[in-house]
Amino acid sequence: MLLMYGVLACREYFPSNEQIQSLSRQLFDRVEWDWFVDTSSSSNRNQFYLAWIPGPQKKGSFFRHVDGQTDEALMLDILALGSSTHPVSLKTYLARNRLFSTYPDGSVTLARSRMAPSPCEVR
Repeated sequence: MLLMYGVLACREYFPSNEQIQSLSRQLFDRVEWDWFVDTSSSSNRNQFYLAWIPGPQKKGSFFRHVDGQTDEALMLDILALGSSTHPVSLKTYLARNRLFSTYPDGSVTLARSRMAPSPCEVR
């Protein structure tokens, strides 16, 4: 995911370089974002898997799910939602785990990360 942000940053930084434009588009278009989403009927339905591990089955196996309370999870959602070849649905973004808290006067509800004390999103 971070690699794809680097690829897209290069594409923006070198707008007149046709080779970079072409290769970056090809790389981004080949990522199968939708393949990495849990489609089971479990409580993790529509969440991204954290990793894929080769074996023990021929197809390999998926490992855990992305912690939806990190900045990287939001970055993953943005990339996957913006894909023109393998997009995910908005359900994937909405399925992320979030912790919510409200200011004492009740004016603003924030989604907070367990990792950082600052607000990650405004609800």
